[in-house]
Amino acid sequence: MRKPLYIALLAALIGSSVTALAADSVRVRLDHAARNSLEALSITPLKREAYASFQILELSRADADKLVASTDRARILADAGRIRFNQVDFDPLQDPARIGNGFFPTTTAGEGLHLVQFDAPIKDSWREALQQRGLRVLQYYPGETYLVWGLIDNVAETVSLPHVRWQGGFLADYKINPDLHGRRGRIANVDVHFYNNGDVAGVVGALEKLGARVLTHAPAQPDKAFFDAWIEVDADRLADIARLPQVLALAYASPTIRYEDEMAAQIVAGNYNAANQPQTGYVPWLAGFGFNGNGATWAVVDTGVDLGHPDLSPRIVGGFSYPGCAAPNGDDEAGGGHGTHVAGIIAGMAIGDGGDATVDEDDANGFRYGQGLATGASIYAVCTGAAWPPDGGWQSLSKTSLSGNAIGMNASWHTGEPAPHGYQASERTFDMMIRDGDFDAAGNQPFIIAFSAGNGGPGASTITAPKEAKNPITTASSLNFRAGAIGNVSGFSSRGPALDGRVLPTIAAPGETIASTRRRAGATQCGTPIAGTNGYYSNCSGTSMAAPQVSGTLAILAQWWRGNHAGATFSPAMAKALLINGAIDMTAADVPNNNEGWGRINLPRTTGGGVPRQMLDQTVILDNAGDAHVLSVGISDPTRPVRISLAWTDAPGAVGASPALVNDLDLEVDNGANLYKGNVMAAGVSTTGGTADAKNNLENVFLPAGTSGSLTVRVRATALPGDGVPGTGDATDQDFALICDNCSLVSNYSLAATPSAMEVCAPAGAASTINVGSILGYNTPVALTTSNVPAGATLNVSPASVVPGNSATATFAPGSAAAGSYVMNVDASSASGNQSLPLSLVLATVTPAVPALTAPADNATLVAATPTLSWSASAQTRNYTVEVATDAAFGAIVFTQNVIGTASSVTVAPALNSNTRYYWRVRAANICGTSANAPVFTFKTAPAPGDCADTQTPNLVFSNDIEGDMSTWATTGSTGASTWAVSTARPFSPTKSWLAADLASTSDQRLISPAITLPAGQSPLTLSFQSDLNLEPRTAGGCWDGGLLEVSTNDGSSWTQVPNAQLLTDPYTGALNDGPGNGLQAWCGARAYKKSVVDLNSYAGQTVRFRFRVSSDSSVGLAPHGWYVDDVKVQGCSAAPVDQIFRNSFEP
Repeated sequence: MRKPLYIALLAALIGSSVTALAADSVRVRLDHAARNSLEALSITPLKREAYASFQILELSRADADKLVASTDRARILADAGRIRFNQVDFDPLQDPARIGNGFFPTTTAGEGLHLVQFDAPIKDSWREALQQRGLRVLQYYPGETYLVWGLIDNVAETVSLPHVRWQGGFLADYKINPDLHGRRGRIANVDVHFYNNGDVAGVVGALEKLGARVLTHAPAQPDKAFFDAWIEVDADRLADIARLPQVLALAYASPTIRYEDEMAAQIVAGNYNAANQPQTGYVPWLAGFGFNGNGATWAVVDTGVDLGHPDLSPRIVGGFSYPGCAAPNGDDEAGGGHGTHVAGIIAGMAIGDGGDATVDEDDANGFRYGQGLATGASIYAVCTGAAWPPDGGWQSLSKTSLSGNAIGMNASWHTGEPAPHGYQASERTFDMMIRDGDFDAAGNQPFIIAFSAGNGGPGASTITAPKEAKNPITTASSLNFRAGAIGNVSGFSSRGPALDGRVLPTIAAPGETIASTRRRAGATQCGTPIAGTNGYYSNCSGTSMAAPQVSGTLAILAQWWRGNHAGATFSPAMAKALLINGAIDMTAADVPNNNEGWGRINLPRTTGGGVPRQMLDQTVILDNAGDAHVLSVGISDPTRPVRISLAWTDAPGAVGASPALVNDLDLEVDNGANLYKGNVMAAGVSTTGGTADAKNNLENVFLPAGTSGSLTVRVRATALPGDGVPGTGDATDQDFALICDNCSLVSNYSLAATPSAMEVCAPAGAASTINVGSILGYNTPVALTTSNVPAGATLNVSPASVVPGNSATATFAPGSAAAGSYVMNVDASSASGNQSLPLSLVLATVTPAVPALTAPADNATLVAATPTLSWSASAQTRNYTVEVATDAAFGAIVFTQNVIGTASSVTVAPALNSNTRYYWRVRAANICGTSANAPVFTFKTAPAPGDCADTQTPNLVFSNDIEGDMSTWATTGSTGASTWAVSTARPFSPTKSWLAADLASTSDQRLISPAITLPAGQSPLTLSFQSDLNLEPRTAGGCWDGGLLEVSTNDGSSWTQVPNAQLLTDPYTGALNDGPGNGLQAWCGARAYKKSVVDLNSYAGQTVRFRFRVSSDSSVGLAPHGWYVDDVKVQGCSAAPVDQIFRNSFEP
């Protein structure tokens, strides 16, 4: 039988590609601005891939170190090729042993989840190539990897794509989060994250069949591609759930929610003296400031809000109570109080009883107890109820809030999942909610979430879940003046970093000893009244009190922004950028850090502080890796600092991903010869050098007072594998928010080339259109010249002077230039300054010569089943095509690979057949044409157990591929039912195999072969068969359910188990520990098809039958799967006949 491609994939679990990094090589990103460094240092890349503003190079370690030392516009890409999520961490080509070889679940149709890895930042065309092969691209994973859903055959075909580095199945072993390891008994609750292959009800039903109680299930993103189901389930069924093909991840989920004054308001307002002592008078200050949050609605998602509290009732515009709340419309309850306190911090009016002497609204120093920040904002009260998460999943919280016209919500609680939690399914969903808060409404509904950081400090990495999400604002607690020095972070405040190294928390705000509104009728939380206030106010501490300071600030900023932007609300990314851009570095100058994040919020600085400011709020979309948006600015006031902030709402990451970042944008600022990179700082200000941030979706460049001259601010897309703007453009894009504080726009021109790369076969030439754009109406002519043109060639631009808003044509003629790869320049000069535009060139002068094959040598024998084929490189080759066939005419090609670049070898995978002659050839190609095929070489693979020697002739004694009449076979069951039957669910050969289901009840199922007469004198004499296992293993070793092989030499009167000593391949897994076969050795566990070879020499000359036997115990089965058996053969080896002409040495 022809071996199907997917079987080979399952057997190996890995693909192959010549794009693997050499053992001593690394990947480097080199900006086009520094492309001349390669020539200056005499460095020839092993491989390169060009992007709009940089190129990715594969270099030897020595060359990489030399290049990086010479320019700050080159950086080594650490961990290139490493796939990392939860407990999974491997480079599939550098350490393949760490991939694992566990169970790979697929549907009966052969569909499943797979990982496909590329060798460089993913281009949209590469993603489309996967889709064209019938694969659904679902999620980006670290290491330039996509999770896809599709047929195994279709995934296996991706090895032929030029930039695919590896592909493999998503194993069941990958799915169970470490926070579930070691748990026993019934677990309440488990979050099951699964792919929607069109049968959500089927997955939910499968969970229920495995003994789970499904509490609720809900979509995890607007397009419903992923769902979460929250279940109660026994710990011993987790492995079974992980074997469901659609399931992606399982993690612990708590069944209950966990909850984490004028003085604080004045700290936020910056109204404190040189001794950091707040001053009274927030209300008149706010009136002078001119904005109080009027028109902005904020949701308080909590225990509810005391709807009748005089400080709050004028501000409440509606509410909602989930099932289990004691009162409707978001009212607070006796078991609550937390939400009322939070709401007062956001928008409390500090009016108490309106002047009645029974309520003292001021403390001893004249600070008003219930003074909220945004006294004009509206509150939408939400009581979360009994179910957690609420019915409809996490996104129900944002959807409910949006129904009340809220632009954001305060979330002073955590999900109850253990900390540190990392980036899991809940974090992923909250990231998605910020881009689109209502999964059921058309389009994106942006939504801001202000989280508390948690009260698990002061230890590192104590941020509570789901605050390791990338897109929310996570708030630390700083001290209120009542509690101590306002420049300190509270000891209880949870600290970062995130488990993937991101800076957390985002920002800090007062949260310790905060006087705010109290539920008047009494409360369990924040319930101790302040003396003299008649129960209207209470002090409370926690990051729960810090987050609403952020919420109130954002409500005020929303009114301010709308007044300056025609009523539009800022994006969540801009909300974060505004807070960070205006934040105060507390005490020591050391932001960013994992105590305060980027500092404490400061409302006046957030609105600009009186200097010009340039802001972009998601009006620019970057579409491809290498794209960049450039802003030319001048420094408005050199006596003041320049603060530049970049934030973006990133696409949701993969569950467990480390790093969680999907779309990697880089903030770069040029000031003269100095290049500043986002987040490269010392003592709170930016420094030159360092490495671009590849973890955070928030980057800053802070330049100190005294910086002069002009600035070039650049937002560059280093990697865009994800859909950052769903519903707009293609599936690889990203928008962003950018603030440049103390910056004035400078009119200028821009340059762009179409195409930006040329591939030429001399003597033909090529042309590119040079578009000269106008910024702020710039109309001074731009002179265009060229440089870095290969010797002997010409690159002419016409016209040589262009008024911005027009274009020119750059025409290349190769002349006598030598073949090679070049980066030419179109140089521009005008009154505003000089610029340079790179044009990539690959120049060929001839079709490549025919490659010379080198290894394996022609007629080589005993060659490995996965040989490395090598050849001598041909000059000017762009790519090689390598083919392996079983015939010299190449009518039956079994392997083909397109090898890009200078590599001159490829490793064949999946494995070739053993003891088989193969033929291979290579041809070279470039833009000029394709060479003839190299003279064909042949080799023979090494024999495997059971193969005949070269001096023998195979004798096929018996062969059955389970495709025809099976009436000579017999099936019985001495205990329980026998399910042995011909199946089309998972064949090895084209359409059918035998299958015995692994039942959840006691059974002894037997499949008996026809009688087979074994010849004598034909050693080696072997039985072989292919089998796929899905039989319940025993965690402590051995098997609960298993399959074994028996033989009878007396037509079935008695049977003997074939012992391990006769199994030349695939020994038994271990002993059965229950059921009819208790104590017998058996195969069990989960694995793809594997060939078993059995030594039959001891039965030579006899007539035998074989019995395939499945034993199952009384509980837990993996039906409908079980033991699949296919392609049963018996083969002997006889001596090859000797040609009569040589029998007597030519003598008559």
